Amino acid sequence: MPITSLANLSTLKKILFIFLISSFIAIQQTPSMALETKSCPAPNPLCPPDTSSPRATLNSFLANVTIAIDGWRKKSNSPRTYQAFRRAVDTLDFSTTPKDSTTVVQIERIIMLKEILDRISLPPDDKIPDAAEVRATYLTTWTIPDTKIKIVRIANGPRRGEFLFSPETVQNLKQYYKRIKQEPYKTNSTAGIYNEIINGKHTAYSFERQARFRLRPVDTSSPRSTLEGFLDSVNRAFAIITKVNQSHSTMTKAKILEAQQAADDLFERAIDTLDLHDVPVAHREDVGIESVLLLKEIIDRLPLPQIDFVPDAAMVTAQLASQKEIHGKSYQYHWRFPNTEIEIVEIKEGERQGQFLFSAETVRRLRHFYQQIKDHPYRPDYLTAASPEEYIPPEKTEGFYNHYISTPGVLVPQAHLLSTLINNFPDSLKKAYGKHPLWQWLALAFSIAFILLTTYMAFRFIWVPAKSQKRPLRDWLRLLLPLVIISATYIGVYFLTKEANLTGDLLVTVVTGGKVLLILVSAWAAFSFCNAAAETITTSPLMAKEGFNATILKLTSRVLGAVAAGVIIVKGGQRLGLDMLPLLAGFGVGGLAVALAAKHTFANIIGCLTLLFNKPIKVGDLCRYNGKQCTVEHIGLISTRIRSSERTIITVPNADLAQMALENLQLRDKRLFNTVIQLRDETTPEQMRWILIKLRELLLGHPKVTPNPARVRFIGYGDFSKDIEIFAYLNCQDQNTFLAIQEDIFLRIEDIISESGSSTAFPSQTIYTSRDNEVNLEQCQHIESEVQKWRSKGQLPFPDFSEERREELLDKLEYPPKGSQSEKPLSGPSNPLKNKPKK
Repeated sequence: MPITSLANLSTLKKILFIFLISSFIAIQQTPSMALETKSCPAPNPLCPPDTSSPRATLNSFLANVTIAIDGWRKKSNSPRTYQAFRRAVDTLDFSTTPKDSTTVVQIERIIMLKEILDRISLPPDDKIPDAAEVRATYLTTWTIPDTKIKIVRIANGPRRGEFLFSPETVQNLKQYYKRIKQEPYKTNSTAGIYNEIINGKHTAYSFERQARFRLRPVDTSSPRSTLEGFLDSVNRAFAIITKVNQSHSTMTKAKILEAQQAADDLFERAIDTLDLHDVPVAHREDVGIESVLLLKEIIDRLPLPQIDFVPDAAMVTAQLASQKEIHGKSYQYHWRFPNTEIEIVEIKEGERQGQFLFSAETVRRLRHFYQQIKDHPYRPDYLTAASPEEYIPPEKTEGFYNHYISTPGVLVPQAHLLSTLINNFPDSLKKAYGKHPLWQWLALAFSIAFILLTTYMAFRFIWVPAKSQKRPLRDWLRLLLPLVIISATYIGVYFLTKEANLTGDLLVTVVTGGKVLLILVSAWAAFSFCNAAAETITTSPLMAKEGFNATILKLTSRVLGAVAAGVIIVKGGQRLGLDMLPLLAGFGVGGLAVALAAKHTFANIIGCLTLLFNKPIKVGDLCRYNGKQCTVEHIGLISTRIRSSERTIITVPNADLAQMALENLQLRDKRLFNTVIQLRDETTPEQMRWILIKLRELLLGHPKVTPNPARVRFIGYGDFSKDIEIFAYLNCQDQNTFLAIQEDIFLRIEDIISESGSSTAFPSQTIYTSRDNEVNLEQCQHIESEVQKWRSKGQLPFPDFSEERREELLDKLEYPPKGSQSEKPLSGPSNPLKNKPKK
């Protein structure tokens, strides 16, 4: 409400308004009302710690962490222990601490703070500000005397007004603890609790830490966390290996294997601080381990920088904000190890974008850096105490790299039987030649000989005998050869890299050569497998060996095999770090050249696909090729083989065959019967009518003649004859049946012509030297009288039979004819109108 409107209000309203304004101002100028709250009884699980003042926060932390430590030491999982731990955590501000929500980080920070407080002198309670002093002095920050540990009031958020250990304090507790951990404990302290919690095997910290190591998370949020994480991981791995070396004779095999797993997990965390994106995937594990050891050997020979000057997350954020204003978003943050070219840089793209890792350039040049400094002595221990404000880890991994390259390829050699054998080698075998001991060169020669001998034996006793076997057994036996080569190569490479522990350029050469061989032979095996599988299916009794399905299956298997082989080669090349794009582009250009040179071959392949998918013909079909009947015997990828009626083989290119007008005789559902009967000119019209009627009755009555269409027509006069055309379809497909039916019809036609008293005409001139036989007058008169009867009764079937007469005549004749040697009718569909019900 505007101040000018106060004059219009009553006196009471003015007083209330002024009271509200004053209260609002007082709230803004004084600490939160949370300062007045008192801690509720500890057994209440919902009870928050008392954080109303620095004194309350410090005392609440000490009281609750002591209860939690007591429960941990008693291995108590009671709610009281957990609630005390949560209340101790609630006195710390984790807002800038990486992975602040994990139990590991929370336990680690409160135990480190407790260890620090157990070693420093704390002022008396009356010297620590309480709630009353906070209200009186508007206190917002209190620092424990002679330390950097601060308790500050939260200005914003849901915990506004509470006093918590500051975010900077919580984030730097690890450094503070490392600086003071050599100091003695005070009286009544929880001495040794940090080692109990960190190294214990049955605590929540150890359980989550083991899971975290398996998942390989690593803090790379800043150069400081990356450097510390790297040094800590390698130092701890070296400590484990040193312990095993000193006491392996008293350790069980299970304990040694457990130590090996722990060392491997730590090394994986150290490898995660390196940018290995330039290293081929196939080499990353071996190159990563060697790079970690080389980098640690270099750092162990240099004075470490003051840890406070190594940028943490807050320093990185501030510097990035200022630099991006100048350089834009393309600015890449980097920190260089003092007086070296070793850099930790911000990753700008990819899966690890935003993380800080030792740069790819640093990893690439590590061997060069090591060669320059390997003769320099390790960092002397007295530098550790150069300044109480400077943290320099006393741990050094002296000789770690030489130990690794001279033993079997594991971090804990005692976990493998080969280490005992190597330790018993004479000194002559351990002498180095070209950076590697003699026994490693012998191991390399033995592995190569093993691969070659195994390949020769497989070729001699599997590949060669397979030639005498039939398919598909021959194809499966031949598939064994690439499988044997793959197995032998894998065993040889594994032995050289994991057991013989080759390193450096020799390691890269062996791994690359072995991987190339594995890729090529795997591509061969993939193609052979597809071919053998197709041959197995096509030889099944359920599939015609040379049929369409078999042909398309074989073609498909070859295409799939070629695609699988290509994918294996491309993916394998990528894992080896090869840029496959130029190779693929080269294949494209080369493929174009090959396609132009072999265009006829590709045309035949496309013709094969056309034949296979359009199916104008298939194996076994009777076709007409160049006017001759032929049988299709094989449809191949390039050409098709057909057998002529003379039993010769004709090979036709698929490209030509696909463009031809093929006549597939096998697909006929009926056969055409079409002939012209030439009667003598002396045939009378009545005879012609009788013959036409009887021929039509013949077609309708024959069970192998389709009634529609079935035509018998007087079509005209020839030079020497009267012509009758017969046009009908016979219910049959194959040639032999057709000829048999046609023969039967011709014989019946002969009978009809003979019965009519006429005869067929001859296309020739006849010179009569004797009196010609006259036409049989009696038969002519009989036929003419019969036709006259049909005419008088109105039954003359011209131009066609009536429907009733057609139904009476259907299938009346016997076929095969009576007296035939055939016991049953020839194959072929019967007349579809035979069983038609009469109207």
